[in-house]
Amino acid sequence: LPAVFFAHIHAHRQTAQSARPEKGRTGPLAGAPPPPPTARDATDSVRHCDSLRSRGSHRSCTLALALISCACPVRVSPAAMGAGLGKTVNLRSMHLHAIHWHICPAASYHNLASCLCDGEIIQLLDGRMLDDRALYLEALRVNPRSALTLACLSSCLNDGETVQLADGRTLTRTELCVEALRFNKKSAYVFSCLSHSMTNVDTVSLPDGRTLTQREVLLNAIRFNRRDPDCYINLGLLLGYNESIRLPNGRLVTKLELYLEAIVLARNRPTKVATALVNIASCMLPYETIRLSDGRVLNKQELLIEAVRQNGNDFFAFFNMACGTSVTPTIRLHDGRMLGRLELLAEAARCDPRSTLPLTSLASSLDRNDSVVLTDGRRLNKRELYAEALRIDPTSRMAATRLLDCYRPLRLPPRDRLDDD
Repeated sequence: LPAVFFAHIHAHRQTAQSARPEKGRTGPLAGAPPPPPTARDATDSVRHCDSLRSRGSHRSCTLALALISCACPVRVSPAAMGAGLGKTVNLRSMHLHAIHWHICPAASYHNLASCLCDGEIIQLLDGRMLDDRALYLEALRVNPRSALTLACLSSCLNDGETVQLADGRTLTRTELCVEALRFNKKSAYVFSCLSHSMTNVDTVSLPDGRTLTQREVLLNAIRFNRRDPDCYINLGLLLGYNESIRLPNGRLVTKLELYLEAIVLARNRPTKVATALVNIASCMLPYETIRLSDGRVLNKQELLIEAVRQNGNDFFAFFNMACGTSVTPTIRLHDGRMLGRLELLAEAARCDPRSTLPLTSLASSLDRNDSVVLTDGRRLNKRELYAEALRIDPTSRMAATRLLDCYRPLRLPPRDRLDDD
């Protein structure tokens, strides 16, 4: 089926080239490979297959969409194809149909898993309900030598969790990444996933016999992909403030220089820029300044404000600003809003609804009879904030202890001291 699909695209391209020969030539070069298909070719092919379906070939359009999603080397806009066909087309539906018709099944399962959010479950056309972990396992059942799928599966596991592969082996996150390196020993993404499964005191034995620390794993990731800002950010987190490390290209860099390098590499990725800015701010005192690559000189508070401008949902930017309100009671954001400690903590709670830290910090900032309005409109008092934190994390000892303290009677000073006052 892929050969039939690309044959139609190549025929379309060859016809177009022969109709418009270049100066001095009468047609395509003899023996030259056919040019790769483009998005326009793919859309034209879908229209062609859809016309076939209208004449009785009911599977043609579905097959073409599935083929485009898995085999076409160009980025095809599903919305554009849907507009051309007069129907709604999205990536998930394309991958679902590809799985249903057994077209590039390993890639189809993998691509569908990459479309899901954390904890999301999707129903296949055959009725099965699978999450991202199960989809990656299905991809590995078809192609057990896919390094990328093994690494992605490792990122779905929590610390201490294991997963059983189709061959019966039970592997941890680290073992999945080591297995992936057997099939692709130069993958920066695999090395990056491997570093996430380790702590700064762990070591790992690679298939080639080397034993690496977490820092050395990240240096290997940078060696194979020098333009990944995540590797520089993660490596910076492992260094002390005055510590330096030598990169694969020979440069000796400090913690702050790694974060600055990440900002340059993540110029078109605002969330990564915000993360690097917050990490730089966490290394600075309130009166210190730093010069960015664009020439601006910013202090700690200005770095956090810039982080919020880059990513309005950055939890650590809002929380760190709230911690700095002892120096400045209110902070003016890039959009003109003036926020104090309580408002900044409420914004942090909005950015990460699963974190108990902003809720307990809000509660500790309130008196017993005070209350605060969260960004979702709820007004909660001190007790209700601690109770909400316990609902999110029932194992939070601090929230449980503080909640019990709220129900204890106030201790009044001795009577003679009251009379003296």
